[in-house]
This record gives sequence, C-alpha cells and structure tokens, in this order.
Amino acid sequence: MEKYTIKIKEENVLYDPKQPLDNDIIEMLKKALPSKKESKKVDWKVYKKEFWQDLIPTKRKSQYSDIKEIQVSDSGQVRIKDIKKPNEWREIELENDPNYPDGYLRLKGYASLGHVYRMVARAHILGDAEEPRDDKGKLFPIHHIDNNGYNNSKDNLMYVSPTDHAKIHSLTSI
Repeated sequence: MEKYTIKIKEENVLYDPKQPLDNDIIEMLKKALPSKKESKKVDWKVYKKEFWQDLIPTKRKSQYSDIKEIQVSDSGQVRIKDIKKPNEWREIELENDPNYPDGYLRLKGYASLGHVYRMVARAHILGDAEEPRDDKGKLFPIHHIDNNGYNNSKDNLMYVSPTDHAKIHSLTSI
C-alpha cells in the first residue's frame, strides 16, 4: 500500500492506512474534530464541483441496466450517462436515504450503489489501487476529517484501520 497525503488543519500529513496511525496524527485529528455540540451538518451543495473521474464499475452497477458510465467529482458530486442518452451526462441528486438512516449521502434513485464518500475515495484517492482491507477481508473505514458526513470532498476523507477509526472517534468530545 502506498502512502497518502492528507491535510489536517492546513498541515500536510503523510500516512499509510495499513499501518497504525502515529500518536501525533491521532492528536491532530482529535483537534480537528468539532465537539458534538459544534458539529453541524453543512449543506453539501455548497461544495464546488471540480475534477471529474470515472468510477471503476462495481458489481452493484450491473443491477441498473440504464447506467452506461458513472463519474464522481473530487468534491462529491456524481453524474451518469444512461443507455438512452449515451452522449449526455446527467447529474444525480444526493440524499440521506430514509431506507439507509446512517447520516451519509447516497445517490437518489440509486442508493444501493453505496455511499458517496466511498465513491469519491475510490475514484480520487485510490486510483487503480485496491481498497484497503483488514485481515478478515473487510473494507477499511473512511474517516471524515471534519466529522461532517455530508462533506465528501477528497481532501476531507482518509482511509484508516478499524482500530485507528475507533481511536479517533473515542477522542471526540461530547
């Protein structure tokens, strides 16, 4: 697994998600997290659309016969080309789907494709690399650095081990 650079409070930090996080990084993440009282869901629509990247097709995509291609922006917007209009991109509305009440955005009408944050991470952080998994084959969590589940900008996401993710969130003040 290669190392990744993330920005925490304006400081670039190099880390390897397969290795335990350094205590200094844990401390920086602790300071970056707002308290639960301060943590407010920011309107995800304010994030600027920037760089679009093709999303590597997933097995789940095959259940939607109308989808030809999927692209994800580095700010968390998603668009598709469908079979009927193969030359036109259609941006998909994001929602906190009531059938998946976990506080994270999914694609309206395509919720079973998964979380938007995981699509952004796959397309913009990993590139061609495989998603990191633990010893049992379970996908690593993706941590939202600012603790805002609607902020799916690639700069706000980082892969961490399940142990480190638990450490980070156990440090969140109440």
